[in-house]
Amino acid sequence: LTLHNGAKTIDGRLVLDGDDDWAESAPLASALAAPLVAKTFECWVAPARLEQRGGGVMNVQTADGATFDALVFGEREPRRWMSGSNNFQRTQDVGGTDETAAGELVHLAIAYRADGRIQLYRNGRAYGRAYNIPAQQAFEPAACRVAFGVRHGSASRGRMFAGAID
Repeated sequence: LTLHNGAKTIDGRLVLDGDDDWAESAPLASALAAPLVAKTFECWVAPARLEQRGGGVMNVQTADGATFDALVFGEREPRRWMSGSNNFQRTQDVGGTDETAAGELVHLAIAYRADGRIQLYRNGRAYGRAYNIPAQQAFEPAACRVAFGVRHGSASRGRMFAGAID
């Protein structure tokens, strides 16, 4: 990963201040032979502040950041996790419980099935309800990358996550 704007690792964790720091992979061309459609994001996360809004923990995005799928905290509903996407095209509120673990690691995952089903998990249990969309976004290997600490694109107010990612 390339660390941007002061992002740092401490004891193996990516530590982010939520202002403008984030990390990004190189394009996934060397790791993928076909477009990325079905996928699972999985992170151990310790939010620094529960009142933060719209910060992305992990995403896969096109090179310009305009098309993305992301694990997002508090964007549409305060203190709740969601699967974010460009213009909410693949996003629905799932009715999960409010996050209470400020500064504590929680295990989060989002499973994107090829048939359009999306399910979030928190600490190994379903988080809210699963939902279906008509089709998952296909990400071309040479033109997509993974980023941590930003909802999409690069550093921008309202997109940044404050906390640690293990």
